[in-house]
Amino acid sequence: MNEIEYKLQVLKKVANELNNANVLWAIGSSSLLYFKGVVDTFNDFDLFISVNDTEKAKECFNKLGVQQPLYYDAVNYGTKTFLEYIVDGVEFDFMADFSIINEGKEYLYPVEDSIESYYDLEGVQIPCQSLKQWIECYRLMKREHKAVLIENYIKES
Repeated sequence: MNEIEYKLQVLKKVANELNNANVLWAIGSSSLLYFKGVVDTFNDFDLFISVNDTEKAKECFNKLGVQQPLYYDAVNYGTKTFLEYIVDGVEFDFMADFSIINEGKEYLYPVEDSIESYYDLEGVQIPCQSLKQWIECYRLMKREHKAVLIENYIKES
């Protein structure tokens, strides 16, 4: 099993736990780009959680992994809850009420408004955020190269 396959097996375990607990969540960022076929690899998983399910999600993650010391960029993000966990050696960033601060303005991206599709990972449903939303997010985060990568992928699809 290669590194990506291993990470996907760990995601499957986490997704089962979240789905069984009826947590509203979705995958975004670079792992979303991987699932959509935009990129060939990713480092970690960014999971976006409904603010209403924050406590249930924490319980799931506390069962499965170890919470890491908090590192959070409060200058560029206004996300209500940001936690990092290591589950079986794989990093998961957990965000509820994700928001980006750009030029003094806050842009809120609640997960309830962002689920566009589902990826079937060996029978486990992985909710996926919108690629178009991530074009906007990457631009607000000043990661123009990722926004252009998604735009080119959409044009070619």
